[in-house]
Amino acid sequence: MPDWVPTLSDLTSGDIGSIMRQMGYEDQDITKYSEYFQDYDPYKSEFAQERYGFEMEGIGLKEAGIGIEQSLTQDLYGLGQVALDKKLGQTYETGESQMYDLFAQGDTLASGGLGDRSRFGKRAKKGVMAGTYGAMENINLERQEQDIRYGSAMQGFGLQRQGLELEESLADLDMRTVVAESERDYEDEFWDFLTMLGVEFDVDTDPTNNDQT
Repeated sequence: MPDWVPTLSDLTSGDIGSIMRQMGYEDQDITKYSEYFQDYDPYKSEFAQERYGFEMEGIGLKEAGIGIEQSLTQDLYGLGQVALDKKLGQTYETGESQMYDLFAQGDTLASGGLGDRSRFGKRAKKGVMAGTYGAMENINLERQEQDIRYGSAMQGFGLQRQGLELEESLADLDMRTVVAESERDYEDEFWDFLTMLGVEFDVDTDPTNNDQT
C-alpha cells in the first residue's frame, strides 16, 4: 500500500496528478498516465440534488395546502359554534316567550270563567318545556357532531403532516444514496485503474518498494 491513501473527498475534488504525487508515484509515471484517469463527473449527484430540491418545493406546496385547509376548517368550526350558540339562545328565548303567553292565556281563561287555570297551565307548560328541552338537546347533539368532525379533521391534518415528513426523509435518503453510490463508483474505478497500471504496465502502486524488488 502507498504511504498515503487518498480519501473519497480527495478523489472527487482533487487533482489526479497531485494525488499520484502524494501517493509516491514518480513524475515520469504521473506525466505518462495521469491524463488517462477519468475525472469525477458529478452529474448524477447534481441531478439527485436538483431533484431533491424540486421534491422539497413540492412538499412545501403540500404543506401550504394543508395549512390553508386547516385554517378554513377552523374558521368554519368557529362559525358553526357561533351559529349553534345563537340557535340555542333563540330556542331558550322562544320557550320563555311561549311560557309567558301560556300564563297570559291562563289568566284570560280564569277571568272569563272558561276553565281551570291550574290544570290548563300544567298541561301547556309541560308541553312547552318538553318541546324546548327537546330542541336544545338536538342543538347539543349537533354541537357534539361538530366537535367530533372537527377533532377528526385535526387528526387528519396531523397525519398528513407526518406523511410529508416521511416523504421528506425518504427524498433525503434517496438523494444521499445516489450521491454516495456515485462517489463510491468513482473510487472503485480509481483503484481499478491503478491496479491495471500495475498489472499491465508494471507501474508499481507503491513506489516506495521499488528499490526492494
